[in-house]
Amino acid sequence: MPSRQDRRRFSDIAQAAGRMAQVTAGRTCEEYRTDPMLRSRVDRELTILGEALNELFGGEKAPRAPDSRVRRRGR
Repeated sequence: MPSRQDRRRFSDIAQAAGRMAQVTAGRTCEEYRTDPMLRSRVDRELTILGEALNELFGGEKAPRAPDSRVRRRGR
């Protein structure tokens, strides 16, 4: 059974994801690229999500794919 802290972290993850879904609903990638307030809000939620995941998994990092296989979209 997850600890109280782990349940809180899972809750933080779910809430941050939900807020991102609300903020981005009906928005396009172009709007995201050109709207600094939208980007800022999404970035904040990603930070919250990332911090909760980091605390949950004790700072362990997932293995990275070789650079040759990873491509950035839209750049």
